[in-house]
Formats: sequence, structure tokens, C-alpha cells
Amino acid sequence: MITEIITDENNKGKYSDIINNYFEKYKDFFKNVESRAVFLEGVLAGLLLEIQRVQNPDKKGNEAFWRSLHNLRIDNRILLELFPKIINKLKQLQRPYTNLVSEISKFLQDAGKKWNLSNIELSWYFTHGLASYKYFKIKRGKKI
Repeated sequence: MITEIITDENNKGKYSDIINNYFEKYKDFFKNVESRAVFLEGVLAGLLLEIQRVQNPDKKGNEAFWRSLHNLRIDNRILLELFPKIINKLKQLQRPYTNLVSEISKFLQDAGKKWNLSNIELSWYFTHGLASYKYFKIKRGKKI
């Protein structure tokens, strides 16, 4: 079972620390703040898909939210649509990841409105985040 305990105020800074440490470790890998924001949105989607896998093990590999991911061909419009959909679905599943969502929102805001990433780069960074979500999981107050 997935345990997400970061909604309590005592652990509020944990996601910030994990994100900052991750980006510091791979500072030459990410092109700009936009690439980091897209990557983190992919991380959130990955967490959502894992929750769906755990709650519906008979549908492993065919999680319901995959249909919303447009075969991982992401453009600006799709990226804008996905963030509220992911948040809404996590809330419905009673796993809101409130503090992680807040951190991702900061990155999206810092990225501004005009992004200099091609659709291929958007898809690539999002998919990379989707594949890397496990680095951002926290269980029992510790990163796992």
C-alpha cells in the first residue's frame, strides 16, 4: 500500500528538500526552469499511476489515467490540461500530495507563460519525470 504522509505540517519541507537535492545533483541535465517544471509534473503523474496500479492490480499496465496522457506526446496545451486533471484525480483517490503539488506549482509559476521547449522536449522531460517518480516518494517520514 502506498503511504503518503506529507500532508501533515511537520513534514512540509521534505518535498522541497528532495526536489532541490535532486536538481542540484543533476544540475547540468535540466535545460532550464521550464524543463524542471515539466519533469515534476511527470513525477506527479507517475505517483498517480502507481496509486491506480496498487488500487487496481488486475489492471496493471492499463491504469485509467494513461488515457489522459495522449501517448506521451505532450504539447503546451496538453501540459496545461494535465496538471489540474492529475490534482483532481489524486484528490478523488484521497492521496492529494498537497505539499508536492505546492512545490510543483512554484516551479510552474517560476517558468512563466512563454516556454522555450519544443513539443519533443516537453514530451521527453514529462516522460522522464513519469519514469523517475520513485525518487520523490516519501514513506514514514523518509525518502524511499
